[in-house]
Amino acid sequence: MTVWQEKKVVSVLFLDIKGAFPNAVPEVLIHDMRMRRIPKAITDFIWQLLQGRRTRLHFDDFESDWFDVENGIPQGDPLSLIMYLFNGGDLLEVSAKYPDEDAGGFVDDTYLLAIGDTIDETTQHLAEMYNCDGRAHDWARSHHLKFEASKFHLMHMTRRMIRGDDGIRRLLALVGPSLTLGGHTLNPEATQLFLGVLFNFTLRFKEQATRAAARGKSYTTQAVLIITGGLQSSPTDFLDIHANLLPMRLLIALECHRAVVCIAALPETHPLHQVACCSARRLPATFYTPLQYLFAMFPELHPDRVETIQPCRVNPGYADYPFTTHIAESREESQREDRELDTDIRVYSDGSGLDGQAGAAAVLVWFDGVRDTRRTLCYHLGPLTQHTVYEAEAIGIVLGAHLILTETVDPSRPSSISLDNQPVIRTTRQVHRAQPGHYLLDEFRELAGALRQSRDEAYSLLTQWVSGHDDLELNEYTDSEAKRAAKGESSKAAELPLMLRESPPETLLASVAALRQEYRPCLHKRWVKDWQVSPRYERLQYVAPTAPAPTLLRSTGELSHLSSSLLFQLGTGHVPLNAHLRRVGAARLPTCLACFAADEMVDHFIFDCPAYE
Repeated sequence: MTVWQEKKVVSVLFLDIKGAFPNAVPEVLIHDMRMRRIPKAITDFIWQLLQGRRTRLHFDDFESDWFDVENGIPQGDPLSLIMYLFNGGDLLEVSAKYPDEDAGGFVDDTYLLAIGDTIDETTQHLAEMYNCDGRAHDWARSHHLKFEASKFHLMHMTRRMIRGDDGIRRLLALVGPSLTLGGHTLNPEATQLFLGVLFNFTLRFKEQATRAAARGKSYTTQAVLIITGGLQSSPTDFLDIHANLLPMRLLIALECHRAVVCIAALPETHPLHQVACCSARRLPATFYTPLQYLFAMFPELHPDRVETIQPCRVNPGYADYPFTTHIAESREESQREDRELDTDIRVYSDGSGLDGQAGAAAVLVWFDGVRDTRRTLCYHLGPLTQHTVYEAEAIGIVLGAHLILTETVDPSRPSSISLDNQPVIRTTRQVHRAQPGHYLLDEFRELAGALRQSRDEAYSLLTQWVSGHDDLELNEYTDSEAKRAAKGESSKAAELPLMLRESPPETLLASVAALRQEYRPCLHKRWVKDWQVSPRYERLQYVAPTAPAPTLLRSTGELSHLSSSLLFQLGTGHVPLNAHLRRVGAARLPTCLACFAADEMVDHFIFDCPAYE
């Protein structure tokens, strides 16, 4: 794309090596490995591996005698790919020596690429990359290999148009010059399959996308046929609805969304982070990359607005936690432990989702028999389309730790934070896992570490589970404060932790889990609209009036597979009755063979045929 933006063109030559593995010479392979500074112990091992090999040919009723194999790399050996990477590595280096050249490939699949101002220039350049002294052809001769010129492919990559003598505009890439190598003339091609990817000269990958979608659709069709027990002629859209599986077009959109979310959540140290930030800035009018197009499809997934998920947040040897955790085995036990808790400073935290909004709250209470003070912090996270209740619970314990840290009167007392969310408590000690929302728990651990450093030896911090909605006074009070925060109320910025003092859109990034969860309903709405405009909607809506919905699949859950399959076939009309079999060419006549009075359709079979009364 960058080359095209510079008004240049590209030509690519796809090479094919004749018998690449069987014709490899062990002596040359060992030489190439030593030139790459591979230790002698390894090269000696490879040499011994390639010596003393025997084989024989066996086909039909013929079996040859054993004979020695002196050349070649065994393709069934797990090391064969690695050995050939050394054997063919020099080809990529000798073929691309200058800035306007490139070469790449994997094992015996290789391409040569030339950049220039015109296609004539790049075509001549490819010929030089192949034929000149010390280039590709000489490499093959030095390695005792041969190129199969009849299997070469030439492609000019450009979107330029050219006007012919007849005044008609044509694609320059398809009318560009041919190339003659090894006595074979190569004409420019529109598409070429390379390493499983179907490239076209415009790099729009429409053919590859169509091919991949068709293959994926065939897989999903096989799956829904097995689930529903329908016939091969059953309508695909109704199969998807009955099996509660997204259609392939929407499934591809879901996978694209997941991929963009993962890329947007990459840390700054990842090689793709800077690429993602540049791609998300704007969509060029021409020559845009797939990543730029995806970010244009999902503008809410800009990397600056999505939380960062660190694959390794702390040193793997880290095992020091400035707090302890405890989860009771039952609700009753958690209530008893809460009544018997002996900490002087107690904090109750909670997160809430209400009316599409998320909020968190924490309440600090003294239980030393002297003071009876109560301090509260509330924080409004934002819409549940960008945040989760799990995040609200995590922010709740961050607020609780901040309340304890800002306590100035006799602060070095045993303290505790009680909440009704077990996953958050467990995750506070899972520092080596990368999951959404963990950056908030990292903030809690930093506050807990600051607490331990600023307090004396009498201080301790316990994080424990207390069952919710059990009429515990402080827990219920905290829950009401969290709901008040979900309605939009927050404490003063000066009272909040540093990371929450700005407005949520500027500091609290969108949750990866919330973004994924929000996109599924959008796809379901598109699925409903697609079904309502289907030509089969009017005829089949009485069979599945609530479709698409999982209720249709659940309604047949108690039936045997045979019964549910028969029910599906009768409902769609694609059932092995003569009327349908005649329509698909599997029967000569549509007539009912039991009564010969009418066509054997579903209504006739169930209600009218006297032979089945």
